[in-house]
Formats: sequence, C-alpha cells, structure tokens
Amino acid sequence: MKKLLFGLILTSLAFSCKSDSEKRRDQRKEDLSNLIEDLSCKSVDDCLSIYDFVSARKIANLLNDDAIGGVRAENMQKIIIEEALYWARDNDFNRSFNTISEGKNHFTEYNDYRPGLYYGAQFTIISFIVDRLIDEEKYKTAKKWALKLPDAVYDSYYQLIYEKGEDGYDEEKTMVKILFDRIDKTEKLLN
Repeated sequence: MKKLLFGLILTSLAFSCKSDSEKRRDQRKEDLSNLIEDLSCKSVDDCLSIYDFVSARKIANLLNDDAIGGVRAENMQKIIIEEALYWARDNDFNRSFNTISEGKNHFTEYNDYRPGLYYGAQFTIISFIVDRLIDEEKYKTAKKWALKLPDAVYDSYYQLIYEKGEDGYDEEKTMVKILFDRIDKTEKLLN
C-alpha cells in the first residue's frame, strides 16, 4: 500500500513539473502581458500603426522564436523596414539607410547571415529614396543613392544573390542598373 501511495505521489509530481522550455514560454507570455499593460499599443502591428518603434521592438523581443525562421525575427525585420520607410518619408535618408544597416543582424535564418533578405530591405529603402529624389528632379543625388546597392542580381524573393562572375549574374539585370535606367528615362522625358 505504501509503495502504491508513493508511486502515485511520484507520478503526480512528474506530471505537474514543467520542462524548462515550457517554463520559459510561460514566463515570456507573462512578461508580454505585463509589458502590454504598460504600453499604448497591444501588438507589433498596432505599435507600427502609431509609429512607436521602441514599443514594437519590446513586444517583438518577447515573442516566441522557437520555430525555424522565428516569429521574433520576422517581426524585427518588419519593424526595421517600417522604421526605415518612416525616416525616408520624412526625407531623413541617411537615418533611413542607417536603420537598415544597423538592423542587419535581424535578417538571419538558422543563425546564418542571409544577404538576400538584407539586400532586399536595402533595395526597398533605396528604391523609395531614388523615387523621391526623381520626383524632386535630383537625378545626380538619386544615382549616388543607387550606387549604395551591391552590384548583384536578385531573384524575385531576395533569396538568391548573383554577384559578378557567377552564372546567374547579368549586368543588365542588376538592381543598380534597374535604378539607373529609371533615373535616366525620367530625366530624358522631363528635359
């Protein structure tokens, strides 16, 4: 009888104990709930809608990143791009570009640097800046910004990068060439 009672107690203790990962997950949920109570926004997207990038980062840092690709990583990339676009819309182009550069480590997968996602974020910002400068007829400055991109060809998902000397490289399809063509075409039409 004592052995049976002892066995039941041990079994109930084993089932009531959580693994370390479950404890960390529960702690993150509790931390996130406590943080959200103190913020003016309740999710990453909510924070981005009011341009509260600091709060968006705080929330993203508490999100679960156990899955490959990770929710946290995806949200940090979204925050970085949205913040960079915010500064570009405000004509603070250097701050916009620096936001992408400083966030480079968030464009990762399996803890390996993936230049495609980073270059894609750069292209998004620089393309926006070039379009803004074209609208202001500042063609020389637009070309200087276009030259900040690497001399490479990207696939449509920014997963693969083809640099000079590689099989997929075509000088006519580089992002720099695409932007230069856009600038030159607009300049010729307006002059």
